[in-house]
Amino acid sequence: MNQNSKENNLLEPILTKGLEKEMDVNGVSYKKDLALSDTLLSVRHLKMFFDMGQDKKLKAVHNVSFDIKKGECFGLVGESGCGKTTTGRSIIRLYHITSGSVYFKGFRVNAGSRWNEKEIKWSKIKGNNKIKEIRQKEKAELAEMSNTTPEDQINYRKTKAFYEEQITNIQNHISEVRKEQINKIKKIKYDDSHVDSKLMSKMQMIFQDPIDSLDPRMTVEEIIEEGLKIQGHRNHAKNHQLICEVLEEVGLRADYASRYPNEFSGGQRQRIGIARAVVMNPEFLICDEPISALDVSIRAQIINLLNDLKENHGLTLMFIAHDLSVVKYFCDRIAVMYFGEMVEMATSDELFAHPLHPYTRALLSAIPKPDPLSEKKRQRIVYNPAKEHDYRKEKPTFQEILPGHWVLANSTEISKYQEMIKEDDIKNAKKEAERQAKGLEY
Repeated sequence: MNQNSKENNLLEPILTKGLEKEMDVNGVSYKKDLALSDTLLSVRHLKMFFDMGQDKKLKAVHNVSFDIKKGECFGLVGESGCGKTTTGRSIIRLYHITSGSVYFKGFRVNAGSRWNEKEIKWSKIKGNNKIKEIRQKEKAELAEMSNTTPEDQINYRKTKAFYEEQITNIQNHISEVRKEQINKIKKIKYDDSHVDSKLMSKMQMIFQDPIDSLDPRMTVEEIIEEGLKIQGHRNHAKNHQLICEVLEEVGLRADYASRYPNEFSGGQRQRIGIARAVVMNPEFLICDEPISALDVSIRAQIINLLNDLKENHGLTLMFIAHDLSVVKYFCDRIAVMYFGEMVEMATSDELFAHPLHPYTRALLSAIPKPDPLSEKKRQRIVYNPAKEHDYRKEKPTFQEILPGHWVLANSTEISKYQEMIKEDDIKNAKKEAERQAKGLEY
């Protein structure tokens, strides 16, 4: 065992004890390996369905899994309606998710039981179908057997006992599955009702619309102070001082605290929304398209502000956006969503160097180019799933094609994407050689 392993083993009980002392666990599901690692947030098989009536479900998010490391900025991109905002709202518990689990600092903060309920349902259906087949087979076999001599009667009883044993085993299996899943559902409900509010306060969200996210009947000070009061900070003088400090930190004057949201511009309202989140001293910040409703000149200011806050407060960010060019500049890793599913995930440089999924390539082709000459030559790629994919024989799975580069594909597409990587490497090497020949920096 190396020295690092020994140190980790020695530190593990100390860190675990510290976490349990800091948080009131209350028996909530807790993953020690996540808490002791650099993974701040872990999302596993997240599903969020909305009831549309008449037994119809809208699958807004379907089977999404990813981890976010401490200190990184994780970008989530895709077209409108693909499930980006729903994913963010599900993480922060604004929605009670349909299925899957969300772990924050090792603790399960949100979970759904639909998969467990379906497991009970389908184990019963499959088991009963299997019992029906056994009964038919038993009936046919016993009908062919003679039952006249003592020896025949013994064989008859043995055959019947054999089939009864099979049926009993299936029934026991159904009962065990039911018992196991019911216990898991009870645990999910317990976790959901015992999440630590202090833990959740370490997770904050900046909303997309700076107008609708601020109460017009409250002053800026009341809006920002609301979260502090919920957490038990009742000293108005200390709260006022803290609010003035955070307003100045986000680029607003302290005397703005007495004004109402309608007295501010869009960019200033967004800064108020950021101040409301930052004043809670969070560790994880979900930025839900914070620049989409702002002018181009204001966008750069908000991006720079978020970057400064990330450095000064040691924040971990999840940045939801449409603009891939902004996400490339701001994020360490990027995940692409389409129609409720995650289709590709990689580091920013890797995704732009090797865009594999057809939808990712379509998004990249939509980015305008600053050079008018190259903009005229830009070819827009239109993504049509019916033409691009054939999943009749083999369904796609989220696979790691390169270290840290994940893509939704089947085995046929994986082979195709591996060839695309080689082609992209040749093209990128050629472009780099041309840049060096012209004396330009990459």
